[in-house]
Amino acid sequence: MSFRSLAVRVAAEVCRLISQLLVRRRPELELCLDIKTGPLYSAISGCSPCTLAGEEKDHDRLRWSQDLLLGCVCDGVGTSPCAAEAAEHVVRNINALLSSPTADPNPHLLRVCGELLGYREALQGRPIIFPDAVSPALWPLLTEAVEAKRLKAYQTTFVALRIFPRANEDHLVRLGWCGDTGLFSFDSDGQLYWSNLAKSSDWKEKSVVTDSLPDAVDRVIWRDFTLRDSDDDLKERQFLPPHAEFLMATDGFYSAFTDFAEVTEWLRANRQKFQAEDSRDQLFHNLHEMLALTSGDDDISFIWITPEL
Repeated sequence: MSFRSLAVRVAAEVCRLISQLLVRRRPELELCLDIKTGPLYSAISGCSPCTLAGEEKDHDRLRWSQDLLLGCVCDGVGTSPCAAEAAEHVVRNINALLSSPTADPNPHLLRVCGELLGYREALQGRPIIFPDAVSPALWPLLTEAVEAKRLKAYQTTFVALRIFPRANEDHLVRLGWCGDTGLFSFDSDGQLYWSNLAKSSDWKEKSVVTDSLPDAVDRVIWRDFTLRDSDDDLKERQFLPPHAEFLMATDGFYSAFTDFAEVTEWLRANRQKFQAEDSRDQLFHNLHEMLALTSGDDDISFIWITPEL
């Protein structure tokens, strides 16, 4: 195990123990997990595995909780063994990371990353068994290749969001992300307020390398916004308008479009069609065909959150 991996594992265990002590001393932090909200927001979501690339690929995972106004989209790294399992693990643990607008999410993040590193270590310890058809002369070369792949196992990007309603006060929203999975805030006309991605009119230049958990845990970013009308500059704003909409999407979704205007146009044109399973399947098939013509087919996942006006 590398020194970096060992340091993350140790830090994760220390933070887990500290978190337990804090919860015992401040049980009110746990109550945030059970808060029920009214119909302040609604969401449309979808997840569709890669279908047109001539390979089996199903690495995306997502979750939306209407009760908690909590969402997460993960894109398991395609070159990483057990990437789908990594994405599933982060999605299952997103509650703890966004339990409160005042609680530090990083102790729980370190715990999750430490668990992913533990799964990776266990995978590295498994014996490598080749089919009978593989010549023993190739075993050393193939063993080296498998061991190299296992060093990067259990990798996933993520974006997460939780809206915290407050009685007689402006609502709060906390956002977090790692990697090239996109998070966007915009108005009902498609005007972009904010995004975690670099603004560009052309998204077809996809990077083959992206930050991902657990290895880029030190590059995870958290942002808090108050939902309030403000004249703040977009680059430095700490506020988003109360009517802001949100979109969390993997690169397999947004890369099917030329720019963000096309994204919002497609969402609004097809909102009703997502209510029926047959039309939803056809919409995803069309998206896969669009993606295949641009950057190549991929898993497609998104959550679109809109306020109930």
